[in-house]
Order: sequence, then C-alpha cells, then structure tokens
Amino acid sequence: MSSQALETVELGKQFGQITALNDVTISVPEGEAFGLLGPNGAGKSTLVKILMTLTAPTSGSARVFGLDAANQSHEIRKLVGYVPQDVSVDWWQTPRQILRMLGTFYHVPKNRIESMIDDALGVVELEDRANDITQTFSGGMKRRLDIATALLHKPRMLVLDEPTLGLDVKTRRKIWDYIKRLKEERMTVLVTTNYLDELEELADRIAILDRGEVKAMGTLDELKSSLGQELVRVEFTSVTSCACGLGEMTEPFRQVARNGTLELDPARRSVTFQVEDGVGSLSLVTDLIRTKGLSNSVKSVALTRPSLERVFGQYTGKTIEEPQACGSGCR
Repeated sequence: MSSQALETVELGKQFGQITALNDVTISVPEGEAFGLLGPNGAGKSTLVKILMTLTAPTSGSARVFGLDAANQSHEIRKLVGYVPQDVSVDWWQTPRQILRMLGTFYHVPKNRIESMIDDALGVVELEDRANDITQTFSGGMKRRLDIATALLHKPRMLVLDEPTLGLDVKTRRKIWDYIKRLKEERMTVLVTTNYLDELEELADRIAILDRGEVKAMGTLDELKSSLGQELVRVEFTSVTSCACGLGEMTEPFRQVARNGTLELDPARRSVTFQVEDGVGSLSLVTDLIRTKGLSNSVKSVALTRPSLERVFGQYTGKTIEEPQACGSGCR
C-alpha cells in the first residue's frame, strides 16, 4: 500500500458553472499533520468530501493510501475516520449505542466491539457518559463524541473538517489536545480550519486554498520565508514624553520601511513595517530612535517574520475570518 496517505493530481470539481476546485495537486505522507487553510468558499470542504468518497471529482484523480477515491470507496472508509463540519450524533441515543451501530457498519468483531468502544470514548474522556442520552450533552461533548465515532475502527488517517467551529476556547483547547496526542502516535491527520493558531500549533505542512486553487503549500517556516520579508515592530510606552501623536512619532521610520509603508496600531501604540535587511535595518531603526529624540518613548524594538495571517493575506488578498466562539451549549 502507498506510503502516501493521500494524493491528488490536477483535481477539479464543477458544480454547474461554478468551479469549486481547479487543478489541485497535493500529497500527504503517512504520519503527517496537514492543514487546509482558506476563506469560506475556497473549496476546502469539497476537497475533503472527494477524499472521503462522498462526491466524485469532475477531473483529475484522488487517491487515499493508494486507493482510487472514485472507485474504491468501501476500502477507503475502512482506513479513514471522518469528522464532518456539523455535529452528527443522534440526540436520542447513548454513545455506546451509537458506537455499537457503527461497529456493525465497520464489521468490527462482536467479541471486540465493547473494548474498542471503551478505547474510543477513553481518548475523548467520555467513558463516564457512555450510557447517557446525548441530548444532555453540551456542544463540546457532542463534538468529542464525533471524534470518538471517527476513531472507533482505529483508522490510519483522521480527517477533520472545521472540528472546533463555534466552540468556546476551553473546549477548543481540549479537542486539540486529543488531536495532538493522536499526531504524536503517528496517525495521519488532515484538518481544515480558519483558526490560525490551531494550524500553527498542529500542522507539519499547510496548503492555502483560494477560489478552488492551491495558492501556496509548505511548512510554516517555508510559507513565511516565501514572502521574502522581515518585519520590524516598534512599541511605544503608554505614556510618552513626546507631545506628538503616534503618526508623527513613527514618520521617521518611513525611510527604513520597504516602500515607505507603515502599519500603525494605536491600540497597542506600535508601528510595524517590512524591511529588506533585518539585522542591518535594526541598526538604522536604533539610530533613528536616538537622533529623533524618541529614546524615552520607545518600549521595545523587535525583528520578526511575517505571521501566518500575513502570509494568508499575501496569497489570497483577503483577511481570514475566524468563526466566533460561543458557549459550551451551542452548536
């Protein structure tokens, strides 16, 4: 069987006159955590559904562990656990009942099903609620149960489509702790999300999709380096000895900034600008601070690389729209 967990070659998908995917070519080796990042409507969920054999491509090919997604759906589903965007558990059953039913679907031997259910519920810390009606569960608990259903048959790859959408920060953190644990066990993970912090923490590599096309792909460092830019951030004290405003104080830095462009952040009393030569530019910035009499007004000067948010904006021309968190009972 292929050492690649998934591969697509010039994959395309049309919905009437709408192009959802256009010549998407990616590969993910076994054991890698791969992230799909893109604005709403970029084609992330369509790509996932093709890989999960839920819809057929219009052109190109997709393979999962060497199996053709268009013609070998039964074999693929034995190897992959899938967590869709929407909570899918039945409110009127217990987790044990739901997982027993899935065990029949996956042809789990009857003499192993109970222990496998215990294992899956143990991963997401729901073993003590195994016999409770899921109507009583919070949104976060239902999402954890969704993950348990995907893990029941001990798949080689876990695919998660916006797994923490709409959940509160605490629940998001808990779910990602589970996923990180699976990654450490060398399970292949494919995840779509609009939460940049999740991808920065989890993904070995990231593909940025926009309008159905892969705009960039690589490790976090590779994506940041691809911009060929370094950033200088100057933060000022909250109470400055300079009577002038933030804009006037930062004006001297235009001569160091690439294209003379400054990004002011009044809330943080800071200015950020791109530079061509990071180390050399720091020396120039320090000289400007001294010669312009700003030494007592500057709190810190830092040289940084572009954020993932900046990389996303560079390749898509858009600002990432993170979903709003809600309480633990939502969804």
